[in-house]
Amino acid sequence: MKQIKYILFALACTLGLSSCMDGDWSNPVNEETQNTFGNQYITESNLLTIAQLKSKYSSVIDGGSYEQVSKPTQIKGIVTGNDVEGNIYNEISLQDETGAILVCIAQGGLFGYLPIGQEILIELEGLYVGGYGKMAEIGTLYTSATGSTYVSRMSRATWNNHFRILSSNNPVTPMEVTNVAKLDLEKDAGKLITLRGVQLQDANGTATFAPKDGSVTLTANCANRAFVGISSSKLVLRTSTYSDFANAIMPTGTIDVTGIFTRYNNTWQILLRKESDIQPSSYTPEPPAEPKGDGTKDNPYNVAGVLAYIGTLGADVESSKDVYVEGVVTGVTEPFSKQFGNATFTMGDSEDGTSEFTFYRGLYFNNKKYSDESATNVAKGDKVVICGKVVNFKGSTPETAQGKAYVVSINGEGGSDTPDTPDTPGGDSNVTVTVDGTVVTLINGDATASSSATSIDLSTQGWANAEEVTSVTLTDGTTITFSKGEGGTTPKYYDGTKGVRLYAKNTIAITGSSKAIAKVVLNCDSNNGTDYVGNPTLYGTAKDKTLTVINEHDSTSGGVQLRVKTIDITYAE
Repeated sequence: MKQIKYILFALACTLGLSSCMDGDWSNPVNEETQNTFGNQYITESNLLTIAQLKSKYSSVIDGGSYEQVSKPTQIKGIVTGNDVEGNIYNEISLQDETGAILVCIAQGGLFGYLPIGQEILIELEGLYVGGYGKMAEIGTLYTSATGSTYVSRMSRATWNNHFRILSSNNPVTPMEVTNVAKLDLEKDAGKLITLRGVQLQDANGTATFAPKDGSVTLTANCANRAFVGISSSKLVLRTSTYSDFANAIMPTGTIDVTGIFTRYNNTWQILLRKESDIQPSSYTPEPPAEPKGDGTKDNPYNVAGVLAYIGTLGADVESSKDVYVEGVVTGVTEPFSKQFGNATFTMGDSEDGTSEFTFYRGLYFNNKKYSDESATNVAKGDKVVICGKVVNFKGSTPETAQGKAYVVSINGEGGSDTPDTPDTPGGDSNVTVTVDGTVVTLINGDATASSSATSIDLSTQGWANAEEVTSVTLTDGTTITFSKGEGGTTPKYYDGTKGVRLYAKNTIAITGSSKAIAKVVLNCDSNNGTDYVGNPTLYGTAKDKTLTVINEHDSTSGGVQLRVKTIDITYAE
């Protein structure tokens, strides 16, 4: 009998659902529905807000890990996104007045009994909380074919035992924004949001959202579409090839886009719930500011001015001089912390302006690391002046060069007029370090590169899983030595990494048999949204025929591991 009721109920939902926003539903929660779906014995005994839950498990969420909830704990919220048109798969988005989170469920047709506006209570005991690309999720554990374990979809039976329907037809109003930089990656991830007054970069009147014809690169059967004037490293529209509107033509012109704003590390990914979540826009954005200033201390560039200057440099060309820039903080990606001593934030000429410039992992007042948790930090709306070298990273992201800029002042207060020499962790000034995705490159400025080069795949050295490693000698006599250094853990080889993991303060010393080392490229591991390229304070030294890499950190443990899979070595002339 229950099966018949379920089928009739699902059919009624499929035929009757017409809108995700206006609460016009024909399936109000009643006793029969409540008894069919969920667990009516769940009560509010240890209720947390979603923000409290995310704060409690912030370390595993940010670290791409997971933790099982070991005692009775509940959250409740309103369903804001489901699989109604197939773009959101095997999950729902749940939101309360404090924040939002994804709930992973291995079941199709969730929209039938979890429509938009449904309020539910979830018992978390026995379930797992974790992060994928720092996006908070609830579910059970899944281990991939490569050995990676993360929070994923719970079975239908498990889910049915862990939730209770409370009410339906609750109003669902998206948060409206006109500048994505004003969103907070920690607080706003997972929320239902409308981004107003934007344009799709590839919309030309014929291009579709997620075709399978090879015209767009697909990642996990999804197409990421960029927006005009916004770097794809900041924001994309993510559409599944299995969605009902995958082959619909993308709208041209200025639009308003409503969807679940998930995150993958520091990139916003908008998940449409249905094709009608995109509508023509009547919003008129603030016109860009006029470029001003000359980049000097007495006449700093405004943001429009530094963008114009960076445009003359070419892709990935670092400025030869330090420039001063003033503007308003529009978003904080990484606030100053004692752990790393640096920060990342975006700047504009006003809070609502369209121009955007990134202060990327720069230092604090006086060109020093941030070391005092009670000291002034940066926040949205602050008026700041920064100084340093700038670059157009990959030709699409104008920013300061990593570690080569500092904050001069925040709201008129700052350090001395004459900044100190930049902090360095002890590395040679002529060994430069750059990080591009999962690739770490170290260049010895005192050596001239030759055409002689070699490489090593660390997964082919015959080491056992979790074996401590010390050194390896290449066929040409070059030695690679892995050392604990001043750290608390010795480097180890792991099958899952397919390489060697180096921890805080561990080192790699590469010594040529007859020539010095001009360049070293470390190809590293990425897992669950984290690129394991070492700490921001990683540095290199070069002496005689040895180039040494140090995964520097402010303690003997913690930080970001350096998980090296292969090493490419270029010798000096």
